[in-house]
Amino acid sequence: MTGIHKKSVSGPVMAGKFGMAGDEQADRVLHGGVNKAIYAYPSEHYPFWAEHRLKTLRRNEPLPPGSMGENLTILGLLEKDVWPGDRLTIGTVLLEITEPRSPCYKFGVKMGFAHAVQLMAQSGATGFYLKVVRPGEIQAGDAMRCSLARAKFRLRRSMIAAMEKDSTICSSVLSRSSLHNKNGSWAIQKSLNKCCKAGSSEHFDTVQARFSSSFMQRICGPGH
Repeated sequence: MTGIHKKSVSGPVMAGKFGMAGDEQADRVLHGGVNKAIYAYPSEHYPFWAEHRLKTLRRNEPLPPGSMGENLTILGLLEKDVWPGDRLTIGTVLLEITEPRSPCYKFGVKMGFAHAVQLMAQSGATGFYLKVVRPGEIQAGDAMRCSLARAKFRLRRSMIAAMEKDSTICSSVLSRSSLHNKNGSWAIQKSLNKCCKAGSSEHFDTVQARFSSSFMQRICGPGH
């Protein structure tokens, strides 16, 4: 049983504590629950998968929104741009980024080649999970606003300032501290996240309302 098969839906969709209305997760321990209620995937990665499928499968098949198993297909916000604790406002819903996806074998089955699982992890094109802080409605075309967690905003500013003094050390840390886990460095981010855990749950900064031009392109629900 799997909930990876999704298709685009139209109109407002309710997002609640455990995910999008009408969606199902076959295994809430590994793929769902409060901290993995919604899965977002950047549409910018779709050409990457289309290219690899063409090379591997020798056929050019379209990848419609939802092909990665995501609930939200987004534009303008990549893994390298966000940290755990950052919050997204889409429609009337407030979401909080929790972690990148760790793909299982089902993603390989979905893509049609087994090494897609390893390829997702190594490329950093993982997408990310979100928990629902404030339930509400989302629909395709809604603008998406990202707000930094206050503690992490301060941490990043300190790291940038330090990088001016020692670019070798700090640039290495910065390159490993977003959700982009190309080098398997998610553990480093988790350590940083733990250090600034206090104050990151309810206090978030709207000074840097980045990605005001980002959009949630598609809402994807259960497929057939």
